[in-house]
Amino acid sequence: MGKLPKDVSYEQGAMEIPF
Repeated sequence: MGKLPKDVSYEQGAMEIPF
């Protein structure tokens, strides 16, 4: 669902951002 910690999550607007 996300490879990078603050690249894919940020683009997808995920609530689980490990950064």
